[in-house]
Amino acid sequence: MFLLTELGIPDYKQSKIVTQAVGNFPIGYRFHDAAVGDGINRILYESRVGYVSGWFASRQIARDSTLVENVGGIEWHFFASARTGKIGMSQPTLDMMKEAGVEVFIHLPR
Repeated sequence: MFLLTELGIPDYKQSKIVTQAVGNFPIGYRFHDAAVGDGINRILYESRVGYVSGWFASRQIARDSTLVENVGGIEWHFFASARTGKIGMSQPTLDMMKEAGVEVFIHLPR
């Protein structure tokens, strides 16, 4: 059982609420970009710009896999980098997301 606590601390742009997932995480805390809803109906959101791979993403996905059954869902949204034009994730990262039950959305540039 995990307690999801809204910290109510806006980010530097004052545009999103930081949500803290508090639980027995052997690899630390998990902060999502936004959360909508309450309890089991709460959807947790992560947004990424550019191309994602590596250990940092894998640690976040590992935490998400622990949370996914205690909330309504976890979504990762990907946007193209204005600087590099890259978007998405490595195949191993995508495989980890699928296994963890994380929904993936890729927002192509217009």
